[in-house]
Amino acid sequence: MPDWRGPRIRNVRCSVVLTECAGGGGEIPDAIGFAFGARWSVLIECKTSRSDFLADAKKWHRRPCMKRFHGLGMYRYFLAPAGLLKFDEMPRGWGLLEVHGRSVQVVRVALQREPDHAAEKNVLWSALREAQAAT
Repeated sequence: MPDWRGPRIRNVRCSVVLTECAGGGGEIPDAIGFAFGARWSVLIECKTSRSDFLADAKKWHRRPCMKRFHGLGMYRYFLAPAGLLKFDEMPRGWGLLEVHGRSVQVVRVALQREPDHAAEKNVLWSALREAQAAT
């Protein structure tokens, strides 16, 4: 079993960060960031309660049987207050970020996976359409 307790990740920068954005094949992430030069994306799902975390597993795009839909994010993380979620209850490949006051600590590093590139493009197009409509 791999060691998922990675080092703290510092100075990770995304070129574009979107919050609560639609257009990703039915998945609406709390936050998704894109680093275009590095060609990677990171999805973050924020959880403030155990019931919210447990309900997340029931979403259709989280089910393992959804072979066709890869979901958003090359790296996928849950972000929660310290102690709310446990290291060993993360879904396969997901990382865990904990909030400690004003800082965030990586508790479990996410594994790289193949995202649904078409869904990610749709998220970006949707954000561009919204920005254009707002002007």
